[in-house]
Amino acid sequence: MRNFVDQLSKSKSFHSGKGVTQDVVEAAEEELNLMFSDEYKKYVLMYGKASIYGHEFTGLGIKGPLNVVEATKYQRSKNPNIPGDYYIVEELHIDDMAIWQNRSGEVFQSYGDGTYEKMFDSLSDLIEEDMEDDPVIEKPKKGLFFRKK
Repeated sequence: MRNFVDQLSKSKSFHSGKGVTQDVVEAAEEELNLMFSDEYKKYVLMYGKASIYGHEFTGLGIKGPLNVVEATKYQRSKNPNIPGDYYIVEELHIDDMAIWQNRSGEVFQSYGDGTYEKMFDSLSDLIEEDMEDDPVIEKPKKGLFFRKK
């Protein structure tokens, strides 16, 4: 299995927060009454939250809609069909669609009509296709685009 944490850090489009402690992870698991996948735990311990290729992943050590506890509680209230051991990894903000993960690491997508389906075996698989098209982001060379008057 590819390593999600390593994949994130190798991308040119990667942005992250600060990692959290094991105590913070355990408190979030207790509040949601579930266990995060090993992949997700490593991610929040290392980065807290992150974005890559336009994906904004939920995390810990933050408040608001990107906090995994807040996002999961909110999405559960909107979609009671989701199993209780799933947690939000990304809210898509399109037609009430969201990306979930379970303890074994499987990734699911839910839809506004209350249905959901398995999409990937891991978060690594979720971003794998995007990595192939990772744009090269370079700073323009001095004077390349602007002429002195």
